[in-house]
Amino acid sequence: MQIKGICLLIALQWRLLNACGIAVHNEITYRSLERFETSDELHILYKNTILDSPEYSQSGSFFPDWGYNCLGYNQQSEDAHWPTFIKTAVNYVREVYPKSEFHNNPHGLISFIMSTMSHGLADVKWHSLSGLSDYFIVAMANSDFHGNQKEAHTAADTGAEFTLRHSSPLSYLNKTWKIPIKDLVAIYKRLYAQSSTRVPLKEHIQYCMATAFAASKVDVEFGQWMFGYFGAKSPFLVEELYDYYRGGIHDLSNSVSACYPQMIDAFEHGVTFSHPDTLCADYFNTLQKTPHCHHDTKLSKKLDDTVQQMYDTETGVLTLTTLDLPEVAAQTVMTPHLPSRCLPLNATTLTLSSGSWGVGHQTSLGHFGLHWDLAISAPYYQQTGAVFLLNRTSLAQGGQELSEVTHTILQEVCGRFGWATLTLDINQDGLDDLAVACPSDQDGRVYLYFGSLTGLSRLPNVTIELGYPGTVLAKMNTDGYDDLMVGCPLCQIKDDFQTGLVDVYKSRPIFGSMLVKADIRLKNPNRGAYDRFGESILTLNDLVLIGAPGFSLGKNQKVGKVYALDRRTLRLKWTMVGEKEFQQFGRVMATNNENMLAISSPSEETTVGLKKHWQAGTVRIYDVKQIELDFPINRNMVYGMIKLYEGKTNAGHFGQSLSITDQDVLWIGEPMSEKENGRVYKLNFQENELQCLENGVGLARFGSQIEQLGKEVTCITSQRYGQNSQFSGAVHFVLN
Repeated sequence: MQIKGICLLIALQWRLLNACGIAVHNEITYRSLERFETSDELHILYKNTILDSPEYSQSGSFFPDWGYNCLGYNQQSEDAHWPTFIKTAVNYVREVYPKSEFHNNPHGLISFIMSTMSHGLADVKWHSLSGLSDYFIVAMANSDFHGNQKEAHTAADTGAEFTLRHSSPLSYLNKTWKIPIKDLVAIYKRLYAQSSTRVPLKEHIQYCMATAFAASKVDVEFGQWMFGYFGAKSPFLVEELYDYYRGGIHDLSNSVSACYPQMIDAFEHGVTFSHPDTLCADYFNTLQKTPHCHHDTKLSKKLDDTVQQMYDTETGVLTLTTLDLPEVAAQTVMTPHLPSRCLPLNATTLTLSSGSWGVGHQTSLGHFGLHWDLAISAPYYQQTGAVFLLNRTSLAQGGQELSEVTHTILQEVCGRFGWATLTLDINQDGLDDLAVACPSDQDGRVYLYFGSLTGLSRLPNVTIELGYPGTVLAKMNTDGYDDLMVGCPLCQIKDDFQTGLVDVYKSRPIFGSMLVKADIRLKNPNRGAYDRFGESILTLNDLVLIGAPGFSLGKNQKVGKVYALDRRTLRLKWTMVGEKEFQQFGRVMATNNENMLAISSPSEETTVGLKKHWQAGTVRIYDVKQIELDFPINRNMVYGMIKLYEGKTNAGHFGQSLSITDQDVLWIGEPMSEKENGRVYKLNFQENELQCLENGVGLARFGSQIEQLGKEVTCITSQRYGQNSQFSGAVHFVLN
């Protein structure tokens, strides 16, 4: 009865329970500390101070939202988001507590203030404030909610909590919060010394924080049950919560991490006020206002039996802790049309033992010198990203630590280095070269590393200054040599965000050290906002196929579209368009260049009998001979299709990755199936045989990427592989 009661409470009060993003803000703080590269002993001391007091940092990560819709403290809550409050708090600590004691008695208060900064700084990007364009909620509104920012705001603030709970165990969350209430009242007194704004009473802060704490614990235990409600409304939320380059969790964590050194300097030397007060970034200033979130002040009464409160009158610290809530078994999801039993993974696995680095985001095999080398990217490695190079023979050594078998690490000072990699011979010398994309927000680059008889260059031979975040690399051959294609599905054309474009850089025997202009620019023929033209690029014999999975048709958003261009003239020959909302037709494509073309719609809804599966995903197989015909010019998805495979798992994203071998074997990734454990399917067309593989690691997203490493080995990525809430990522090498 208790379980049913709590689940009913969630169902009835989800908007009030989670609208403040408690788990999301804690995730941002947690990931920011993981990314905080300490440069000296002082930085190490402060980092350890925060890590050693999670009961303070986790309550502080929520604190700025404490008074919204609670006892009339909206303004006080709003003020806690901004630099003036944070600076007042820092100077208060310096004046009240001896500096020699900073990391003893008041260490919890310092952690609390650091985490308060994390919340305020993250909110600016999350809500696209301070003139920031196309950040998370705005992009989500324009992508999935017909531009309705109010609906997107609710779905993002609330739905992100449940999406996060679905994809992560949140095992680092503490069962206890500590709130330095006495100090907070004193800080508010200083903040409002020249103002008529009322100073909060300690009893009121205690009441509102206890309400939020109760809500956070119910969310952690039972939030998974509401994931389907919000996830079905927005593929953007499900797919981009972590990786969206403007306001996703990784981006927000990096911004917070970059602010820690300035905060440490403020605690050490004090901080001055200005107008407007600014901290760490121009966009984090007191001229802005945060959209209110909401939480239910009646909720604490309903959950009184799950929260214990203790106020220490001497220290002024409130301790909140929770009794264990009853456990609820996770939902079991099956895929009837695909094998219900999967074979265990038998493969060599490489990962990094610490840090959420994104190992295996891309892999490329190349003959860069006298032997074959494998390039494995980790775009979140040490904030800037890296590409690890290892001999192909190293895979036979076994073991799991990527760093132990790597002979070279490529790194450049830019964001997400290694987001895309590609092997090609762009300088026409007969040896493979490596292209590495680094899609920083405004000044993205592609670095070219030339092969030689002594191996791949350790420093880039050519830097291509894109001026935009190029996230897709492909190659095209029109004259016997490889040309480089750079896709930017996020590129803005005039006032239309994420319209997309593709640039072509021709091969040549001699390059300068820098390129600033493409030889050919392919613009989105539709010029529609959020089409994401260039999300996928595939060369198919005499055609170049370019996917625009965000293309909308009438009122149906994200049906998706594929454009076919003549490989030599780059003129448009025909188009193929999706028809269902959110299906994202053309998101991923693969071919063997002979008889088979596979195009996936990884967020398409499927129906089995009377049951619908949202964002289950589909893969359509096409006859290459029919696809290559010039007519008809405007095609639907059925034209030339010989087979349709459908996912049967809600949010499974069947077809998120595809790869075809020379032996007519199609590999299909379903990384978010089985509660995000992931599956991979191996389809042998010649023998009409279908196998399923799983790696048995929970929440790993096995099948995030699939690449062929020659004819003998298939490389499969687990995007979230790791231990203790660290998403290191891993690559698995399976013999074909």
